[in-house]
Amino acid sequence: DECATGNGGCAHFCAHTQTGHKCTCRRGFILMADGHGCECNDECATENGGCAHFCAHTQTGHRCTCRRGFILMADGHDCEGNDECATENGGCAHFCAHTQTGHRCTCRRGFILMADGHGCEENCGCGHICVHNQSSYWCTCRQGFILMPDGHSCEDDECATNNGGCAQNCTNVPGGYSCFCRHGFVLNADGHGCEGTLIVD
Repeated sequence: DECATGNGGCAHFCAHTQTGHKCTCRRGFILMADGHGCECNDECATENGGCAHFCAHTQTGHRCTCRRGFILMADGHDCEGNDECATENGGCAHFCAHTQTGHRCTCRRGFILMADGHGCEENCGCGHICVHNQSSYWCTCRQGFILMPDGHSCEDDECATNNGGCAQNCTNVPGGYSCFCRHGFVLNADGHGCEGTLIVD
């Protein structure tokens, strides 16, 4: 096995064969004419590595980049412009994302995109938590609270503790809670207990 002695004289890899041995190189290198040494294969040195703008040599090959105002296309080599986000942030108040058809604005957390598609509006008017996407928002409440019918304010969930003291059913209402009874029962004068009623046909 010629590879067992001095790696067969190979700079990188040595492979034992039936007729002797063969040297190979790591990715990003090519075998030299002597069949043993390896030299860096700078792919950018030949036709700019196929890159439309800039070519950067890497250990595993090369990488193309584009001039300001352009973006790299899906093929990894060509560049297309114009990156609308490169000029005054595309008119976006917060974030601008370049797309194949133009650009799209988004907002920081706690803000929602305004109808003009560029401005950002602070908060949502929610009492507790505001959840939003690109075009709408909704309010939710912290644990132990419930959302009121106005869709924004939050009140204590009084039914969550001991069913609000109700014998049967408890429902939260603006400003408090209310007990009610199942079919065949009536609410006692104390507003919490339920007693059965005799149903006569």
